[in-house]
Amino acid sequence: MKANELRIGNLIQTDEGIETVIGITDEFIDCVLNGASGDYHIDDLYFNPIPLTEEWLLKFGFVKRYEDCFEYGEFILNDEFIIMDIDITVKCKHVHQLQNLYYALTEEELNELPVEK
Repeated sequence: MKANELRIGNLIQTDEGIETVIGITDEFIDCVLNGASGDYHIDDLYFNPIPLTEEWLLKFGFVKRYEDCFEYGEFILNDEFIIMDIDITVKCKHVHQLQNLYYALTEEELNELPVEK
């Protein structure tokens, strides 16, 4: 995973757990986990992409329509997590890729839904 793939708000996997990117500089990725922030040097391999799974789609608010089909507004994804929207077909393998594409097309953030207690 390259630092230039990330934007503020992306979710990434670190040695500590799943963290949210809160800042990006030329040398560091700033993240927050459970209210505590940490810096990761861009050249170090402390962060990894999160595989895009059915569980993550449901966390983002996608609705499972068929065995292999999920919908979120005008976004439709099949079992291989290919986004189809009018003339666009893009394969997303990781959570941050889906977040970035959603933002690029809608100018809105795709955030994990809060956990109901």
